[in-house]
Amino acid sequence: MKKTFILCLGGFLLFPHLNLFSKQKPNIILFLVDDMGLMDTSVPMLADKEGNPQKHPLNDWYRTPNMERLAKQGVRFSQFYAQSVCSPTRVSLMTGQNSARHRVTQFISPESKNAGPKDWKWEGLNSKDITLPSILRTNGYHTIFAGKAHFAPIGHEGEDPTKLGFDINIAGCSFGAPGSYFGEDGYGNLNPKRKRRAVPGLEKYHNTDTFLSEAITLEAKDAVTRSIQKGKPFFLYMSHYAVHSPFQSDPRFIKNYENSKKPRSAKSFATLIEGIDKSLGDLMDHVADRGVAENTLILFVGDNGSDAPLGDTYGYFSSAPLRGKKGTCYEGGMRVPFIASWAKAGKTNPFNIARNHLHHEQIGNAMSGLLPGGVTPHHRLNDDKKDHYSQLLLKRCLHDRNPLLIKMEDKYRAREIVEEKKSGNLPKLYHWSDKTHKLPWEDLPSRCVIKTNHWSGDALFIMDNDEKPIAGIERKFKPFSRSINRYRVIRNGRDQNGGFWPRWRIERKLEDRFHGIRERSCCRLPFFVKNQQNSKQPAYLCLLLRTASRYHLKRVVGFLDNFPILTESLLKRLKEYLQYALSDKLFVNLSYCF
Repeated sequence: MKKTFILCLGGFLLFPHLNLFSKQKPNIILFLVDDMGLMDTSVPMLADKEGNPQKHPLNDWYRTPNMERLAKQGVRFSQFYAQSVCSPTRVSLMTGQNSARHRVTQFISPESKNAGPKDWKWEGLNSKDITLPSILRTNGYHTIFAGKAHFAPIGHEGEDPTKLGFDINIAGCSFGAPGSYFGEDGYGNLNPKRKRRAVPGLEKYHNTDTFLSEAITLEAKDAVTRSIQKGKPFFLYMSHYAVHSPFQSDPRFIKNYENSKKPRSAKSFATLIEGIDKSLGDLMDHVADRGVAENTLILFVGDNGSDAPLGDTYGYFSSAPLRGKKGTCYEGGMRVPFIASWAKAGKTNPFNIARNHLHHEQIGNAMSGLLPGGVTPHHRLNDDKKDHYSQLLLKRCLHDRNPLLIKMEDKYRAREIVEEKKSGNLPKLYHWSDKTHKLPWEDLPSRCVIKTNHWSGDALFIMDNDEKPIAGIERKFKPFSRSINRYRVIRNGRDQNGGFWPRWRIERKLEDRFHGIRERSCCRLPFFVKNQQNSKQPAYLCLLLRTASRYHLKRVVGFLDNFPILTESLLKRLKEYLQYALSDKLFVNLSYCF
């Protein structure tokens, strides 16, 4: 039981002196904000190269003085990751498991079974699951849930938080988007158009001007007061519906954004953020007024990336300088704010938390012991390339220390995974060396692939010197590159653009003297498919496991389904290789699987 709890909130691992099973039990407020990304705050959550907080334009757009107050008292984390949609994160917080284990890998549809992988747990949590509040309640805590639950569909046990270990449920139910934020609408109950998502249990605020965020906060404060009066430590899971759509303006803060030229929906989103911030400040003041602030730990976190209506999904508007937003596999879709602090820092805190500290990963000797082949310039985290696949995978390697992930970082060692599975024939490797000038040109087939192990860029050479070159090869390789110049199709010494590419020039490019990175090179069979009866194993077959991380799984499946020269039988085999990766629990979010 104790082990399970420690896993439930990874942030607790940062505090080795915290023992929730001793006589002195701290109060805990888990403050979870829906759809709030890393940049949806005035608190700078990113660091510069020296590790100091660095402000960006979006930090000046939002007004979150209480988050700033909390950050000054505690520690904030610049590289904290959640799932790209809400339900997997919420179930992870409740169970201490990643989504590959609890199998809630997509948002939970309230009314029906979601589409998804065959064995995904679309029905969410039930009373048989071991949850954080149930463990805390067993150990003397008064457990309070307030706000958005979204743990299970309608008609299932988990839609009621009291079935999952909470003593009190305030407004929690099966869905995640409220019918309305306005008390005048009864939060959807009094508006026929919005009744489908009417928030339950707040009838006393119907027909009033009490905004939903405020109503939930008031009820949560009352529940905390009752816990203190009973002399019991409390666990408050404060989970606001905000800032999820519909983007309705919180009238308390509209004036702060009147002069902005941003879209109306963006202004409304900003008022929702500020309303959440006020709720945080109200709770901090409330526990201070009741004399328990120095024994109340606050964990402030977002459930997924930002959904700010500031631009397109995949660009740099909603989460700038991060790319993407909620639902995407970019940094902006999964990187969220996390702040840990006492409600009031003081001498009576059960243990110390660094004040006004921005925590970020320190890359140094740890990398050399983790990655095969030691540290090269390519193996270092680089903020300028933070959205690149290799950088995202390196972060997962550092965080998870999973030997399979480490193998996936190296294309050559990815072959080991396939070999261990004994699952079909690997493509022949003709040459492998860091001495590019020793390429066995005379022994290579007329059609093959020559490339570097780690860095590809435009150093990918597709040799096609057969008497009858494959027709439309540029079109066939288009799915694997946004630019035709990211690879070279060499026919009799010239590329697809007519450029002259003798052997010495290819060797020099593979050595990459221009960029200062020297990578080992390899020669492989091509992945051209002549026909279904006479097909070759693709040269990149062994690399699919490496590519199929949670960041690029959707993209890989898209390749498999759309690549024009793949036969049905080969397509089936490729998908089987991906299934092997799934069996090894490599992925955190399986919602993008076929």
